[in-house]
Formats: sequence, C-alpha cells, structure tokens
Amino acid sequence: MTLSTGRVLKSGLAFCLAACMALGSGAAMPADAAVIVNWTQVGPTMGPSGGPHPGNLTFSAQMVVRDDVWDRGFNFTLNSGSNTWPDQVSAPDGMEAFGIRFVTDYGSGPRVVWDYDLEDILQIRHPDGGFAAAISIGRGGSGTFASLFGGFYLNNQENDVQVDIGPFVGLGVQGYNLLAHSDGPLGCFESPWCESSGIVTVTRVDTTAVPEPASAALLCMGLLGLAGVRRRFT
Repeated sequence: MTLSTGRVLKSGLAFCLAACMALGSGAAMPADAAVIVNWTQVGPTMGPSGGPHPGNLTFSAQMVVRDDVWDRGFNFTLNSGSNTWPDQVSAPDGMEAFGIRFVTDYGSGPRVVWDYDLEDILQIRHPDGGFAAAISIGRGGSGTFASLFGGFYLNNQENDVQVDIGPFVGLGVQGYNLLAHSDGPLGCFESPWCESSGIVTVTRVDTTAVPEPASAALLCMGLLGLAGVRRRFT
C-alpha cells in the first residue's frame, strides 16, 4: 500500500467515523419550514335571492409562504391581465403555492367547477382574451399570527370572484368575505352577487430531514474493513 493510498484511507476513516456518529445520534440535515394559509368557508353560500345557494356552492383556498419571508413580513402582488395594473406574471418571491377551488352540485350533481393553482393563475389574462387575476396579500408585524390584509380577484369570463381578508375573529384566526358573480357553473346569475364568509387560518409546518441513508453506513463498514485488512498485512 502506498503512502497516498494510506492517506486516502485515513481521510475516509475520518469521514466514516463522523458519519457513523451522526447515524448513531440520529443527526439530520437542518429542517425546512413553510407557513400554510387556508381559507375555509363557514356556513352556506347565500344566493342572489337572499337564501342559501341552490347548488351548495363551497369555496376554499390555500397559500404556502416560505418561512423566512413570512417571518419578516411581505406584500405579495401578482397581476395577470388587469386593466388597472401592469402585468406581473411571475410569482412573488416567497410565495411557494396558491390555489382556489369551488365545489357545487348545481345542475348535474357534485363536481369541482374551479380548481386553479399558481401555475394556472400566472397564465390567466384579461377577460377580453381569456382570464384575469389580481392578488394583493400582505402581512406586517411579527409572530406566526400577525394580521394578514388584502385579498384577491379572479375572472375567467364565466365567473367573477372577489375575496377580501377581514379582521381577527379569534386567537390567530381571521375572517374573510367572498362575492361571486357567474354566467357559468357557479350558478350566481343575478345581482346582488352570491356571498359567503369563513375563516383564514395559519399553520407553520416543519419538514425535518431524515438521517443519512444506509449507504453511508455501508461505506463506513467497508472502510473499516479495509483498515482491518491493512493492519493484518503490515
């Protein structure tokens, strides 16, 4: 065995020892984290006539924010095809995901009539040529439950939806109000628009890395075996 090979082996053994110690202690890579914001409807959607929507129209939405952006506060602005704002067709830094959904049994039975994610929203355009979206959501202050403000608007030529975030309704829980007008499957054909309300909740999620895979342990055993062979024949 040459000197260089011996040095390589020693370096490998040092790495091996560190890897084994990490495995034995359950050490893992630093955790990633995100903050999930959910809009959840409470109570029925009220139809244009003032009574409950005949199709049990139900709204939900979710936004995922990178944890460091959440902690320092933000003012997300995303616009695609609005008459009043210049187009901004890329996701704001720190907005990892955004999506909305409507479910109704209006007409032909229960079905999802809107299901847009962030990629869909980035592609929508002004109603004259397709879709339109305007999102303006901000957060000031510190702490997981600091107040959110703003809202969002979407129009796909058949349906117009406007959602405004309201004040706190409980510890760490805000309210929201929704207005919807539709020439299509939402079933809100007349003025005033359909209305609903609900809560905005915030959850911080940590994604903890698992320990190094078993391949590191196999490498460790192999290097230790080589060391044993070298001691035996020297």
